[in-house]
Amino acid sequence: MSKTILLLTYGTRGDVEPYLALALGLQKAGFRPVLATSERFQSWIATFGIEVYPLTDAVLALIETDAGKAMIEGTQGRWTRLKSGFELTRKSGPLNGQLMRDCWQAAQHIQPDLIVFHPKAFAASHIAAHLDIPVAMGVFQSVFVPTAEFPLMGMEFLPRALNRFSYKASTAAYRMFRKPVNELRKGFGLPAISKGQDVLFPPERATYPLLYAISPALLRRPSDWPAQAEMTGFWQMPETKIPLPPEVEAFIGAGDKPVFIGFGSMVSSNPQALGRIVTDALAQTNLRAVVAKGWAQLEMGDEKQILSIDPMPYAALFPHMAAVVHHGGLGTTITGLRAGVPSIIVPFFGDQPFWGRRVAALGLGPEPLPRNGLTSGALALALMRATTDRPMQEAARAMAVSLQSENGVENAIKRLAAMM
Repeated sequence: MSKTILLLTYGTRGDVEPYLALALGLQKAGFRPVLATSERFQSWIATFGIEVYPLTDAVLALIETDAGKAMIEGTQGRWTRLKSGFELTRKSGPLNGQLMRDCWQAAQHIQPDLIVFHPKAFAASHIAAHLDIPVAMGVFQSVFVPTAEFPLMGMEFLPRALNRFSYKASTAAYRMFRKPVNELRKGFGLPAISKGQDVLFPPERATYPLLYAISPALLRRPSDWPAQAEMTGFWQMPETKIPLPPEVEAFIGAGDKPVFIGFGSMVSSNPQALGRIVTDALAQTNLRAVVAKGWAQLEMGDEKQILSIDPMPYAALFPHMAAVVHHGGLGTTITGLRAGVPSIIVPFFGDQPFWGRRVAALGLGPEPLPRNGLTSGALALALMRATTDRPMQEAARAMAVSLQSENGVENAIKRLAAMM
């Protein structure tokens, strides 16, 4: 009988799609994967023939509120962002309790032999301890495991001597979740925890594999990482020949290669203003563009050199572009680099500034343009450089060859199989 693996992930599509890729790989390898995530992704995942267990959408819906948009986009004043942060923290407590209960219900329903989880689904390690089954974390950012080689993402301002120390912040931030975690543990008959680190690494599961779904071509594995931290390579969806929609294919063939502009799951408090920045930058460069509306619902107006599109697979679209402009989530970054074209990163928050700097440092795109200071002039200059800089274009093509030789899903499956 095949082993059942519960994949618990939560967040935007960039947090879900790599887990779907892993699920498809596990299924092909003879396992029974069940993917539990926000109910908004249920129908999409089901189209791939993967079992889905829906979790509450309430936590994810917070980023679509005014407070969530203010925090993510960063265009509001510091006081507004601080106020929004307090509001989100206050609201997220009870909602995270519901998410944890949903994760437990998923485990009860599925009866897994192993759990692989995203850090946002932090009930997983406690559930695994209660069920006495192995657990592993699948993560897309360099967090939780200290290294002296670079600081925690977002803390690059610290002196190099404090690199390892900076990682304490990544587990300390989980202190706010001790109450719902302890409520769950009480129901399991487990003792209460007191430290933020215990939310992710409870005493019963203090050490378990951390599978970093990060490409070593983009970020080299630190030499001082412990054996439990493995860099598998990115969990990429299987290569499939997906035809472009007729209107997209017609637009691409009607002139010079266009550029892509889109910010994925990032929301915007003023999509009209963001749309004007994009439109003005394109007017300054005379470039054609395919613009994804995304969660920001970019409003582009009726411009002949711009084609607005609804969601479609980036892997099918990006190879037809001259350059790609996006928010810098790891999944979109990898997809852009695999297409072999320069990337312009417009980071909103989180790990996105880090990946923007990595792309620039490797000569794969211009310096990142933070969303909170984005102007049409700066975007126009970056677009001109990305579409005319020969060394940058050659570096992007070379990176594509390197990334296409990786198989992060296969590497992860080998490690998971060894745990059962």
